[in-house]
Amino acid sequence: MITWPTSSTWICRVPPSRTTDTGACASVAAAVHQGHCHPGSQVAVVLDGGTLEIRVTADGQVTMTGPAEMIYEGETIQ
Repeated sequence: MITWPTSSTWICRVPPSRTTDTGACASVAAAVHQGHCHPGSQVAVVLDGGTLEIRVTADGQVTMTGPAEMIYEGETIQ
């Protein structure tokens, strides 16, 4: 498993949220595409909200596992 140091991913010029899982997946996909990681290898991306384990296959399938917790609850006003 490859472990990257804490990652900050900025999306659309907005400061990063507690965890940016989409950005982490995209970062690993880019690393595989550029040859920095082997396709199918498990990459641990450390974010403020926890560590995500991401795998990108040679055909571009992305699998992400990691912690999940409720950080907000709301209701719809009609």
